[in-house]
Amino acid sequence: MASRKIEWDEITPEVIREWAYDEEAYLISQDEDLLLYQWELLPVLLELIADAHCPKRQWIYFALCQLTRESVTRRGKAGQVALSNAISSLEPPTEAWLADWYAYAQRVLGHMQPTGRIDRETAAHMAKDLLLGVAGRVGDITAGSEESPGWLRFTLQTSVTEHIDVCLATGDVQYTPWY
Repeated sequence: MASRKIEWDEITPEVIREWAYDEEAYLISQDEDLLLYQWELLPVLLELIADAHCPKRQWIYFALCQLTRESVTRRGKAGQVALSNAISSLEPPTEAWLADWYAYAQRVLGHMQPTGRIDRETAAHMAKDLLLGVAGRVGDITAGSEESPGWLRFTLQTSVTEHIDVCLATGDVQYTPWY
């Protein structure tokens, strides 16, 4: 299949739409998803995911799920605030993929707010949401080991190693990337 590079100076909704509806188009040759990791693009990303005729719909959905996951882990408090602000004005979507993403976004934001004592099963679900997400990322999470008293460590090894530590007494979560 031939490919066509779209020329752009700034990633705008118009550029994203042009790219999304052309199966042969690309924006950059590697890590194209990183260009979509901007909450300012959320309206166009939601629009494209909702369109069953968009050729890159699934790919965009995966990118949005990873943006969500990385906002609460790698981007820390600022990323959590950005995600919270991005979804605060949205009505709960009815389209299946968007509804799943919206529920996931609310869930990972909730994971970052300690709620009190939790059990190992809840800690494992939290770690899965925060390390793998719901779409687009694969791998095996090493089950929770007690690295320090009362804290379980869950590890995902991909091209990098990432840890989620969960406190069973408080529900507090700490994310640690290891490059």
